[in-house]
Amino acid sequence: MIAEPALFRSGIEELITEFPELFPKNIVFGFTWHDILPPSKKMPEIRLRRIKLCSDQEVFTVRPSFVMSYMTGYADDVEKALFLRKWAVPYDAVFVKLKEHHLSQKC
Repeated sequence: MIAEPALFRSGIEELITEFPELFPKNIVFGFTWHDILPPSKKMPEIRLRRIKLCSDQEVFTVRPSFVMSYMTGYADDVEKALFLRKWAVPYDAVFVKLKEHHLSQKC
């Protein structure tokens, strides 16, 4: 989808309409494509695109929802650990649980 600007734009515009709280307020004045970022060292298979707001020229990175912030991993991989944090389970315990989960997975 990132390589198809028209499809990407229609997807973003749909999301802006449905979830305006996820976007900067000035996005209603329009946006243009800024660039496509080079592959990440952490997740080279995920490419990110940046948009520039027409109102103030501010640039934002558009990241898929299945990828965690800062490209630290996939949301599905940390879903259970984040669920534990809802009840203030200490980070050390969450990390141990996450590590056990990764060790128990088979190829």
